[in-house]
Amino acid sequence: MAMQEEVKFDPIVLPDHPPQYSPPPPQQAPITMQPGHLPMQQPAASTNVVIVQQPMVTVVSPRQWSSGLCACCDDMGSCLAGTFCFSCFLCHLADKMGESCCLPVCYAHTAMVAMRTKIRIQNNITGDINNDIWTTCCCPMCAACQMSREVDFVNSINAHRAAMNAPM
Repeated sequence: MAMQEEVKFDPIVLPDHPPQYSPPPPQQAPITMQPGHLPMQQPAASTNVVIVQQPMVTVVSPRQWSSGLCACCDDMGSCLAGTFCFSCFLCHLADKMGESCCLPVCYAHTAMVAMRTKIRIQNNITGDINNDIWTTCCCPMCAACQMSREVDFVNSINAHRAAMNAPM
């Protein structure tokens, strides 16, 4: 007969007293201030105070072109140059705008759209790119003359402002 081994278990030792129940901590009073907003303290005598002044921003609403599209009689020289030597006139206009003279010679319509858009955006003139495209496509000579008059108008205003601000 085979002998069976006896299995021994370790006795479980129970504590003499049951675990004590601890109540939850008392609730805090509601927060009456937002974090980071502590009461002001009086600055010490050696505290430096820095005052930063923000520049004033003036919003200027968009304006219209200084002259109409068909106001060629306002500047007969531009009208005649635009009519009889259009590519030379575009080169002269690009030069007045600070752009390369080669641009309108190589890419006349694309350059005109770009130049008209530049004038319109720099001078806060109402309109959009779609209007620029259609104006330069349908009336390229009138559009070029209008752009030349606008550049002259803005340059005369800037010269007047510079003269008013010049030291005496």
